[in-house]
Amino acid sequence: MSNIKISLKSPGFTPVDNTFIDNYLKDIRGDFLKVYLFCLRQGFAERQVNISHIANTLAMLETDVYRAFEELNRLGVLTLENTGHIEINSLTEKRDDELLFDNRLRDMLTELEQTLGRPLSFRDVDIFKSILSDYSLCPEVIMILVQYCISKNKPDVRYIEKVAMSWHEAGVKTPDDAMNLIADYDKKWSKYRDILGFLGKTGADITKPQEELFNKWLFVYKFSTDIIYKACEICILKTNGTNLKYIDTILTDWHKKGVKTPEDIDVHKKKGYSPKVQPASFEPIKKDEYSYDMSKIRKQLLGLGD
Repeated sequence: MSNIKISLKSPGFTPVDNTFIDNYLKDIRGDFLKVYLFCLRQGFAERQVNISHIANTLAMLETDVYRAFEELNRLGVLTLENTGHIEINSLTEKRDDELLFDNRLRDMLTELEQTLGRPLSFRDVDIFKSILSDYSLCPEVIMILVQYCISKNKPDVRYIEKVAMSWHEAGVKTPDDAMNLIADYDKKWSKYRDILGFLGKTGADITKPQEELFNKWLFVYKFSTDIIYKACEICILKTNGTNLKYIDTILTDWHKKGVKTPEDIDVHKKKGYSPKVQPASFEPIKKDEYSYDMSKIRKQLLGLGD
């Protein structure tokens, strides 16, 4: 038998997945729905189109077409690839757990746009998808995370992603975990700022080397801020400066000698302790940069109080 040619005429209509109608239609604006249906039509016909053609055909602005793609990508009904290719997602094949993930993601992204006060970009959506799936953070925790970053004046999504990674590594799973972590974090940084404030550097940003030193003094050596202040006072009086390396030398020596309380410091003072630090590394106080109440410091050293 010779080869048989089989042909199929176009049915003359574009099928729309019932899942789309049941689960997504209510959340899509009219103009964005036009873009989706147009892309669906062109996809079945295997035609290539550009943004300008879509905008002209649908009597829309190109910027609105872009916004439609962003929203449809956010909802998960189509996927925008870096190459510019658009893939219409098969919704029928999605399992119940996938649909649940999509619904949670959609609701979360809507709330995130309201919280951030702006539309989310393609990149933003991809990052939040990753945070939700890869870091196992639930939407409630992600909202706490975003609000926390905003409170620190750091609403950039890349920064939010870094914080999400650190929370994941810290084992955060629930909103209570997140709130406890924030409380511990704020308490720690409050102590860091108190130390800088005692040195006259109120309002200064905390650098990474400073953070590492403060963390060592507070959480490795387990010194109270009172003991750290004593080391700062000695540094100021002996060097007329605020050299953190000098202060670290004092505290390291006290740690080796088993200092636990301010009273232990007096015992070591009587033994004539003096840290060995090269004078060249001292940091002199710059006029007008720092301010100290030297009379108060002297009274504290003499045990006279305020």
